[in-house]
Amino acid sequence: MNEFYEFLTGPALWAAFIIFIVGLSVRLTYLYGISRERDRVFYNHVNLKWAFGSIIHWLIPFGSVSLRAQPVFATAFFLFHLCLLGVPVFLLAHNTLWQEAFGISLPSLPDSIADALTVVFMLAALVLLARRIIRVEVRFLSSAWDYFLLILTSAPFVTGFLSYHQIGPYKLTLILHILLAEILLIIIPFSKLGHIILFFFSRASFGFEMGRRGARTW
Repeated sequence: MNEFYEFLTGPALWAAFIIFIVGLSVRLTYLYGISRERDRVFYNHVNLKWAFGSIIHWLIPFGSVSLRAQPVFATAFFLFHLCLLGVPVFLLAHNTLWQEAFGISLPSLPDSIADALTVVFMLAALVLLARRIIRVEVRFLSSAWDYFLLILTSAPFVTGFLSYHQIGPYKLTLILHILLAEILLIIIPFSKLGHIILFFFSRASFGFEMGRRGARTW
């Protein structure tokens, strides 16, 4: 098990990050090429004011009419994404790994705050899962893959929480935590989870199109 841990925190970690970065880059390049080929007229209406307006209003909690109409979902949605991005990047234990693997270190959250944010994330994930099951229109559009992605995204937080509090076999939960996180990184560029980057381009494109018509996207 020690050898597997060394593999996961060494070669596998590097491979996961390389696939994550290269995969997203290739996907962005491909989609940009397709859009330039099929939607040439679209680029005649580029307007940065409308693009930034569209992006910012969808990044701000309750910044759009759609989100204000669903306060419970909007709250869970923003907490989910805030913790999803913030906890892994600013967790002290992860910063130690960043330092060892890449020679970089970021400001770190106190363990107590990171622990609390992990609980918030898990609660938010449960709300989003319940919404997919309860709301008929959302359930109709959800596939098994959508449920799998939500569970996979949440799994590193659950196993990390169990590992930190030493609930269950520590070594096993730690290895599962690292393994699931690396699987998640590898899957992101090739799935809907790629919206962590594609979101900005899709919102900008909506901003261009609606701005041309003089109508807000938010």
